[in-house]
Amino acid sequence: MPQMIGRVLKSEGSQTGDRLRVLVAETNASDLFWLEMVFKSSRLPYSIEVVADADAATSSLEKRGHELDLILDGFGIQEQEHTAYFVLGNKISDQDDPARYIEKPFTRQKLIDCLYEAELDAWADRMGGRELNAA
Repeated sequence: MPQMIGRVLKSEGSQTGDRLRVLVAETNASDLFWLEMVFKSSRLPYSIEVVADADAATSSLEKRGHELDLILDGFGIQEQEHTAYFVLGNKISDQDDPARYIEKPFTRQKLIDCLYEAELDAWADRMGGRELNAA
C-alpha cells in the first residue's frame, strides 16, 4: 500500500535509486485516482511527485527534470525536450503526436507503452512480467 507523504506517493519498500521516479502534473481527482491505481497494480517500486498547477510543473522540471524517469502532464506545458515527457488529455486531436500524448483514462497498458516509448525497457519488461535475457 503506498504511503502519502505531502504530495509524494511512494510504493512500500522503494529505495532511492531503485525506483521509477515520476512527476505528475494533474488536478483532476478521478484521473489521479486511476493513475495511482495503475501504479499500485504495476508492482514496480515508484515515487510519484504530484503537482497541482502548470507553474509548479514547470518549476519542478527546471529543477529536477534530469532526475525524472517519467513525466505525465495534464496541463500540456510542452516540455518536449525530455524523452519521457507525455501529455495526459481527454482526446487525441490531429495535431497531437500520438507517441507523446496519452488519452485518459490512464491504464496499465498505457503505462507500459509510455515506459517503452521513453526507452525504459527494463521497467516495462519488469511490469509486463517478461524475463530479461542475459547477454
